[in-house]
Amino acid sequence: MESTPPTTKSTLEESLADLASRSATEDPQPSRLLSLVLVDLNKREIPLKMVQYEMVLELREFLAEHVYTCFFTHYYFEHNGERLNDYTELAELDLSTDQKIYMRPDRYDEKAARSHIKKVRDMLNSPQLLSSATVKAEQQVSQLAKTAAAGEGDEEKKETGAEPAQQQYEDKLKKNYEEFMAIVERESKKEIPMPPQKQAQQSLLKDLFKTTPSIELEMNKVARDLKCVDSITFSGFNPVPPNRKMVGDLFYLSVRTLDAGDVGITCTVNGFYRNDSTERGHFNPTPSSQRSPCYSYTLVGCLYQLSPMFGRNLEKYLNSILATEPYFLTQLPLIAQGHQWVSASVEEKSDEQANMLPLFGLDPRGVRDWNEEFQVVKDFPKETFIQRVQRDRAVAKVYNDFLDAAVKGAIGIVGGNLTPLNPNEAARQQVFVYNQIFFSYAVDLSGSVEGESPFRDLTSAENNPSFTQANHDLLGLRALQILDCEGLHVLATAVVNYRGHRIIAQSIIPGILNNNDLASLAEYGSVDEHKTIFASEHFHALMNYPHPEDHHTCLLRPELLLLFQRTKNVEYATAKMADFNKKLAEAESAVKELKDMTEKEREEYAQKRGEDNLKRLREFERHLKEAPKYSFNTNVFKKGVTFAQSEIESKAVAEDEALVKSLASFLREQALQKLVRDLQAIEGVPTDSESLEQAFHAHGINVRYIGEVARAVADKELSHLKTLLEREAIVRSVKHLFNEYLRETPDSHISSVLAHLFNLLLAPFPMIEKLEDGSIQYPAQQLKVNQEATTATISEAPAATTQDSKKKQKKNKKAAQQPETTAIKAPADLGEMLLKQGSGDIQPFYIDGLFIDTNLFKGLLPLETPATLSLKPSDLYAKLRTIARQRYGYDLPAKQTDLKCLQNATNKLASMRDICLKLGVKIGQGKEYMLENEAAQGKQVSLVKKGKQVEKAKEQAGYEALPFASGDFAEVFPVVKHLELQNNDVRQLLASAKQSYKDGQFERAFELYSQCINALLQITGPMNKEVAACIAKLASIQFKFGDFLQAIELQTKSIILQERVLGRDHPQTAYGYSNLALYHHSCGYFSRAFEHMYRALSILKISAGESHPDIAALYLNLGLMYQDFEHFQAAIDCFVESLYRNIGLFGERHLQVVSCYQAIAHAHYQLQDYRKALDFQEKAHKALTQLPEVDEAYVKSSKAQMDHFLKLSIYAEKVKTQDKGQRSIGSNKGPASVSQAPATSAQEKKGGAGEAAVPQQPGQAVRGGRRAGPGGLRGKLGAAQTGSGAYSFLDLLEYNFIREQQQKAMKEQLEKEKAAETTSEQKDETTKKQ
Repeated sequence: MESTPPTTKSTLEESLADLASRSATEDPQPSRLLSLVLVDLNKREIPLKMVQYEMVLELREFLAEHVYTCFFTHYYFEHNGERLNDYTELAELDLSTDQKIYMRPDRYDEKAARSHIKKVRDMLNSPQLLSSATVKAEQQVSQLAKTAAAGEGDEEKKETGAEPAQQQYEDKLKKNYEEFMAIVERESKKEIPMPPQKQAQQSLLKDLFKTTPSIELEMNKVARDLKCVDSITFSGFNPVPPNRKMVGDLFYLSVRTLDAGDVGITCTVNGFYRNDSTERGHFNPTPSSQRSPCYSYTLVGCLYQLSPMFGRNLEKYLNSILATEPYFLTQLPLIAQGHQWVSASVEEKSDEQANMLPLFGLDPRGVRDWNEEFQVVKDFPKETFIQRVQRDRAVAKVYNDFLDAAVKGAIGIVGGNLTPLNPNEAARQQVFVYNQIFFSYAVDLSGSVEGESPFRDLTSAENNPSFTQANHDLLGLRALQILDCEGLHVLATAVVNYRGHRIIAQSIIPGILNNNDLASLAEYGSVDEHKTIFASEHFHALMNYPHPEDHHTCLLRPELLLLFQRTKNVEYATAKMADFNKKLAEAESAVKELKDMTEKEREEYAQKRGEDNLKRLREFERHLKEAPKYSFNTNVFKKGVTFAQSEIESKAVAEDEALVKSLASFLREQALQKLVRDLQAIEGVPTDSESLEQAFHAHGINVRYIGEVARAVADKELSHLKTLLEREAIVRSVKHLFNEYLRETPDSHISSVLAHLFNLLLAPFPMIEKLEDGSIQYPAQQLKVNQEATTATISEAPAATTQDSKKKQKKNKKAAQQPETTAIKAPADLGEMLLKQGSGDIQPFYIDGLFIDTNLFKGLLPLETPATLSLKPSDLYAKLRTIARQRYGYDLPAKQTDLKCLQNATNKLASMRDICLKLGVKIGQGKEYMLENEAAQGKQVSLVKKGKQVEKAKEQAGYEALPFASGDFAEVFPVVKHLELQNNDVRQLLASAKQSYKDGQFERAFELYSQCINALLQITGPMNKEVAACIAKLASIQFKFGDFLQAIELQTKSIILQERVLGRDHPQTAYGYSNLALYHHSCGYFSRAFEHMYRALSILKISAGESHPDIAALYLNLGLMYQDFEHFQAAIDCFVESLYRNIGLFGERHLQVVSCYQAIAHAHYQLQDYRKALDFQEKAHKALTQLPEVDEAYVKSSKAQMDHFLKLSIYAEKVKTQDKGQRSIGSNKGPASVSQAPATSAQEKKGGAGEAAVPQQPGQAVRGGRRAGPGGLRGKLGAAQTGSGAYSFLDLLEYNFIREQQQKAMKEQLEKEKAAETTSEQKDETTKKQ
């Protein structure tokens, strides 16, 4: 297919022309641009273009991200001498006469000053996204302004007849080609890494997170180690005395500079200046008289005057920010932070004041009414596309703020820092109202038993219906949110899982806190334990809109109901089409045969056939729309529900029960079987717990059916799938059990309990055996002995004191034993007499009376050791087996050591990753966790051989030898489940883009993906996984069009987003790196290509474990890259690794195994080892012939390749026999080259396979190598080579597209060879005759 790549939208920063054109057709009054000039406080003019309905507040957001105005926080805008309100629309200003809007400084108050100080500290501690452009307006305006600007610009180009886009594209291609040749010339001289030796698998995690990716090294230039100031803190002289408040003082700061030492700064209503106060106690808040006071309106200006080093370092710091890729600086939303389970390499500085006075999500600017804000933005206009984008952006902002407040509030509740509304109730029955958010624990409502509380905590590892019910409620709210029905509102809701607790956070219903009669607020359902049930016809009407086949709100998976409805629709339409098809068939039977028709009759017949097919399609669509719509009664088969006893009601209930039974049969007989078939495919195999859950849900099946799926694949050779299902059962069982332990664990032992539980599950098997028999124990007994010894020492301490202390204690003891009747002294003065008269005799105070209990005076409070720390592996595993069987129907092996997911360190690492993400546990990255079973066993044996003394020392320090210690856990973070805010327009655009990409309409797909990216940037910002996925698709399309450099740029941005949003070790990040490796290889970046491929391999091993088809495919791709670089021995090593993995995954009879055999054969052919090439080709051909439904042409090609290798092998043996007698002793001359072999094809006559490559040792770096010319991997896209299409493979690097080209080239090459052989035979016969 010949096509040209898109020419209008090559980067993400370009405008939203498509959105503008689309909105112009929807909006009767299209948006027009307003040109204005913004004059900052330094008199710098910044030209801008804004949309007329944007507010003045948008200017503040722009100035906050500009490098020259980011430190100005308190100001107002002025136009035509009048002060502007921030919420005034720009269209209301008279910009035709005066386009200038001025920034004017404003007086500080305490709130503004505190905000200004916080802004300066945040900028210096954590870099933020900044811009420095002040001339080009296109780089300044908001995305919506760009939309209209791009639309107008395109129209102007068309009117003026500007340079055609094709010419611009050709110039760009020429420039890219020149850059490409320079890169090839430079990179071809660099070393490339060779396949490494077997390394310790536990170092995968450390290597991945300790090593900074090359992308970040090159594109993240922020000088984090560069300090501008040592510290900025609030002085101890705060609060401001009343007399200083009357002169305008607000705060006092203590600043430790790098060159001027400690400096005191006074913050006043009109700015900042240096004072003469010192922290040692000298308070003088007036302007400094000893040195320059350094007056400035901003804190930065004051620091710049008093510290020259501050100015120099600030300039370097800000320039490093400007030189950094913006995606590294964009703030990560709270929703995406759950994917980070390994502690960051750079610890951000915390706000001391925030830590000392935590607000738990409370906005310091005031309490926000979340329900009011959420419902107001939901009611924003949504008639046009632009309005819907603006509305969803406002909804996303409010909801993200709500999530942040809800999570912080939940953390405060679990930590016991907030006061409940019902403090007299049990802890888990308490409810909280904080920050206008209603918090409650996920507890269950039991039956109304006399004398029993209506709430009862049924949460346990085996049975926690409260957790499940909270999920179901959130699932229903998600469906209603997507419904987006006019007049139907939902509460802002989030479910927070933290330290084993599940807390539900919701915005408060208006009036619910001030009304004791909740029934008066009920519109639908029940609020009094089903005593009264309310109904509303209006609510029924809302729930029936739109059609029920599109949106479902019940406890079953919505996807299952949708699949069921679609299946029934197809069955109904197919049955209805029987009569219609019969009539058409009868009409066709009356038509004579084609051979008897004239040319005209054939044309008429073809036209009629097309019309009939169109009629069939329309008729089928009509029947689909007429198919009955199913709605399910969720009360049938439910305990405690009694229906009305009437004939009509009984009949309706029977029909409802039959429909539910039909749905259950559909789930088991169709949905479940389709899931099993899809999981057995080669491509799209789930890698971790998250992707497996998505696969289940996409088929409408809950994860509780893991056991059913495992039994369906029990008799198949799918070891990776069995391991994945077993790992999922273990991980989910561990989540429920560990949550129960965490709920019961006090704060002081969380790290110890986590370390012990992880050791019981993931420690090497020899150590687990020692934990079981008691030879290795948690040092709890030792801790108890130490505490007792400490107590004894403390009680004996007075005996060792000095003689004066003894006398003093004896005196105090004697004084305490003296009777109260002591001699009464005469009062010294009138005041003492009056005091004694009012209160009686005053007893003297002795300081030792505060410390009579020496255990508390000279010791810490003894803490009770949790019972969890005495748990043994067998006890833990027995509970896990029970949970897996009861909750998921999965039967785990009888022994823990028989678990497939724990057989090697890589699988353990993958399990540990899933467990941490489920529990919300973050571990440290700087340690190598010893998880390998064999390595630990060998270490134990070597220690025993060294003698009894070493063994005794190991027993004493046995627990320290386990993989996990309490110091390895960085924190426990909340795992949040929330509403999914989806824009329906974006969802439709994504679906259309995917379909266009699948159909090969790449130009159309490029346009649609660009529109999706632009809309998502407006709604959620760049930190979104959908944005990263769309950018990756754009890179793939550019690669298919041959624009490799542009593909590399886009793919790099996609990886930056994936690493920040999904995590460095996410499977999607691995696939992104593998694609980037292909793009680099195609463009000539050979060393970087291998680096990215090996990084992708490490990420997949961490996330998917050791046995996964994608890992085998990556090894195959690595081999192809080495082979293209003419390092054939390294290629063979990778091919063999892929072969062994594929045999272990699929068995001997599989297409992937055939591909590996053929790849190895071709590599040996390149090394001129024809005997081995023949052996592997024979194995490939034998396996190929045993495959079911194999392409006959492919078998013939394999046979021809085998015959070719046989001829070469025979000839090589003859040459070897001839040279055996002629070779001199000590000669290093090898066998004859292929060029001396008899030519069997036209290509062999031209030189065959070329010169033999010298085998390289694994791990040895090789310099140089063949350039990626037309014969390289890039050349395989269109050029034919001998054997280039001899093997078929499925992988992750766009090789499906390459494979088609290879097969086409292979067929053409075979035809050429046959033609050449025929010509050669004819010439030989002609020669013989002559």
